[in-house]
Amino acid sequence: MPDPRSPSALVVRKRAELNAKQQALPAELEIWRTKSATENSPLAKHHTQIRRLTAQIEGLQKQIATDIAALVTDDDLLRQSRQVEKRLLAVQAVWEYFRAKLVLRAQEPFATFLKAADAFAWACYAPMLTRYGDAQGSRRAPPLVALQGEWSPFAIPRDHIYQVMRSPGGWTDSAPFAAVIGALPVPIVGVPWLHLDHLPDMLLVAHEIGHIVEHDFALEETVDETIRQALAGAKREMHLAAWKAWRAEAFADLFACYAAGPEFVWALVDLLARRRQDITGERVGDSDEWGDYPTTTLRVLLNIAALTELGFGPDATSIRTEWTKDFDSHAMSAFDDDLRPIASAVLSKVGNILPTDLMFTRIAQQATRAATLLRQNMPLSQEATVQDPRAVVAAASSIFRLRPADDHRDRWQAARTHMVEARPPGLLATEQESVDRLDDEQDRQAGSAQAQAFFDAVDAMPSS
Repeated sequence: MPDPRSPSALVVRKRAELNAKQQALPAELEIWRTKSATENSPLAKHHTQIRRLTAQIEGLQKQIATDIAALVTDDDLLRQSRQVEKRLLAVQAVWEYFRAKLVLRAQEPFATFLKAADAFAWACYAPMLTRYGDAQGSRRAPPLVALQGEWSPFAIPRDHIYQVMRSPGGWTDSAPFAAVIGALPVPIVGVPWLHLDHLPDMLLVAHEIGHIVEHDFALEETVDETIRQALAGAKREMHLAAWKAWRAEAFADLFACYAAGPEFVWALVDLLARRRQDITGERVGDSDEWGDYPTTTLRVLLNIAALTELGFGPDATSIRTEWTKDFDSHAMSAFDDDLRPIASAVLSKVGNILPTDLMFTRIAQQATRAATLLRQNMPLSQEATVQDPRAVVAAASSIFRLRPADDHRDRWQAARTHMVEARPPGLLATEQESVDRLDDEQDRQAGSAQAQAFFDAVDAMPSS
């Protein structure tokens, strides 16, 4: 006669099954860490991102192993097994948000594009780390570029709620998922799938890096105060509320002009263009609600003012001439007199904060040389000075403007390939020091701190 105290075969299998399922993700995460730590691995540039993400996700899941071990009786195990599996799936969904973005870096036609976009984003961001190091001790991971279904690029700084793609009834369609994703330490730059084959659009990433820079290096109050001073005086102070609301987008544009030069503005103009009546009649806001952006024409004119301040006068004139030819008026011209003082004040003030190595003027000759080589379909690798990804993308943009009807796909692919191959193998420049100071246990604890609230919310969600 069977001993009633002995677990049934079903219970034995169920316990073994739950243990196997909860061990699967940690084993996978260790593989990601090991592969990214190898110098010649295609994931080497993402080692810091992967190490920090995987440690925090391990911390998030750690509670599940404790929960399984606490299910001592057969009745407890069978009663709680569905809840345990539900929690395991929720953690898998968190990792999948990043896993899918990393996996595409090993699959063409996406891999070269994403690696080139990473190189461009890093060229815009790395000088900040070189200048400031990591004084706040946050061990910043580099931004990760991801293909997304949004119409325009967007940035999600670390510690901000993620704009995740939602699926009805899925884990991503929930506030708990967005909250735990938002607590993870890797900022995301979302790039539309539509940009995959049009290299000049990569310039728009510079604007998104501007958002991440403003957040990571705590420039919000500095920029707010600089704009306030620029608008001092009875004539312009009435506009201060509007520009305070628009500050983040205005700063991101000014940062992009600083880092990516005139071709960023050309790319922005192409992105923003709509029907004439939609542009000339556009108004936003009132004394209470100004929205996040100035009107389209105000935004373009602010960028033109920035180019003038940065010494790109001829480009500024060309863009203004083309824009005003198509859009000869706008409904918020009362703000026009604000543009030059704001551009001048912010670029002057922030110019003391942003490193000179970031200035596009320092690589403008690289862009000119790259354009010559690309136009002649000659390899960029033959010119040792053409190394900065920003110069390559700017060159592509200038070629597109001169001959927009040509088929540039082969040229763009050659440019992207050069951007990837020109990077040295192994860790990103300046990253070794950050890796040496990583604290995996601290990251696991950060993940564990999210676990209880996350799992309470997951438990409350209806099962399918």
